[in-house]
Order: sequence, then structure tokens, then C-alpha cells
Amino acid sequence: ADHAAMAMLALEYERQDKADDARAAMAEALRLAPANRQTLLEAGAFHLRAGEEPQALAILRRVVDLYPDARGELWPVLVSALDARRHDDFFAGVVRDNPAWWPAFFGHACRKAIDVDALQRVFNARALAGTVVADERRCLVDRLQRENRWANAYQVWLNSLPADQRRRVGFVFNGGFELPLSNLGFDWTVPPQDGVDVDAQPTGGATGRRALRVDFVNKRWAGPPVQQYLMLHPGRYRFEGRGRADGLETWLGVQWGLYCLPVGGTEPRQLARSGRFLASSDWEA
Repeated sequence: ADHAAMAMLALEYERQDKADDARAAMAEALRLAPANRQTLLEAGAFHLRAGEEPQALAILRRVVDLYPDARGELWPVLVSALDARRHDDFFAGVVRDNPAWWPAFFGHACRKAIDVDALQRVFNARALAGTVVADERRCLVDRLQRENRWANAYQVWLNSLPADQRRRVGFVFNGGFELPLSNLGFDWTVPPQDGVDVDAQPTGGATGRRALRVDFVNKRWAGPPVQQYLMLHPGRYRFEGRGRADGLETWLGVQWGLYCLPVGGTEPRQLARSGRFLASSDWEA
């Protein structure tokens, strides 16, 4: 009736190549102590060594559920299982259950997993269930963009948008700045840099309820204050908008630019740019 003794017996049977006896003894150890951390870990490792991965994953998930401090040690095991492409049923069950630890695990897997397609599968299941959180979206979309898988990145971003936002997707998402700037995917992003403050707020004379406000605070700045990735089929497009300057003292001014982002890390190629906004002006196209 001692779970530790049964676990030790299972390991001894395993050493003697008595697989059936070892399996029976480990099952008895788990029956006697279904929540004991050491027993669960030994049982999980036992089934992994035996090549019985579904049983091992079910046991190790119990450890993750019960012992938060053990999760970091077990993330690599779960990532390996995700990369193996043999355990979709296990991960589908976890996604359905939506445990509190899933976002932390997905963040680790997003950084470490080799199989990005496997990441997409579990992400899509979460998106269909409506349980995806912003950090999951950001991590996966960013990784797909870094790996130049732009079509996949756009589809992941699009499918995980709320339904009302999906209905409003155009060539330029949130072109009227009516929604908060999410800094995610194919929405507006604001690269962090000193000397520039960017937000969207109600502004007199704006076409809609809000306008983009870019405030330069007398410091040197090195890049675009706000940008958005566009997914456009080859063709002819007209990009238009309105803006005004208020006390903008710089000889270069501020311009909108459209660039083609090539594959392979070479420099973007400028396709078009607007006129310069300078000094102070009323709203102009």
C-alpha cells in the first residue's frame, strides 16, 4: 500500500526488462498516489522511456495542472511532443479545457518550437474556440513575419480578429483610427523610440471620430513613428488621406511612404510618398 515502494518496484522490473510487471507496478503506484508529484514525474518518465507517449503526456499534464513550479521544467517535453506531429488529440483536449497555464506554455513554444505549422494548428483551434489572448496572437504573427511567411501571418491575424473587426478589414486596416492601435500584426504599429509620442484621439476637423496624433518632442528620431504592413495583390492603388501640421519646425517635414518589403532581408524599396507636412497648416489632402 506504499506508492513510493510500488514506484521503486516498477523501476526495478524495468531494469530487469520485465515490461508488463513494470507497467502494472507503476499503474498501482499512480492509483495509490494520483496527485503525488514525485510519483507522477517518475511515471511520466517511465512511459516516455517505454515509447508510450500518450500515457506520458496525460500524466505530465497532471503535474502541470497541479504544480505550477514544475511547469518550466516540463515545457520542453511538451514542445517536443508538439513538434512530433503525433499528438494532435492531446493538444486538442488541452485547447478545449483552456487551462490557465496555456498562454505561458504557448509563449515558450512560440519561441522554441521548430514546427511552426504545429503552432498554427493549436492556435487555430484556440481561435475557433474564442480563447486566444493577445500575447499568443502577437507572438505567432511576429514569428511568421520574421520567417517571411506573410500569407500565413496575415491569415492567423485575420482569423483571430473579433467578428465585428473582420467585417471592417480593407486595404488599410483601421484607416480611420477609430479602433485602438493594437501594435499587432497588420494593424498600426508604433515602434518604440525616444522623441515621438503617437496615439489616436478625437480631433477637430477630422473626418471621423478620431485622428492619428504624432507629437515630436524636440529630440532626434531615427525611424517611422507609425507604420502598417499591407497585403496587396499586384495592381494599381490610390492611397489618400488628410493631415495637418501644428508648429512642426523641421526642414524635412513629415511624409507618408509606401514601401515594398522584399524577401531575404534586403532594404525595402520605396514605391510612393506623399507631400511634406511642415510648419502649421489647416487640414489638407
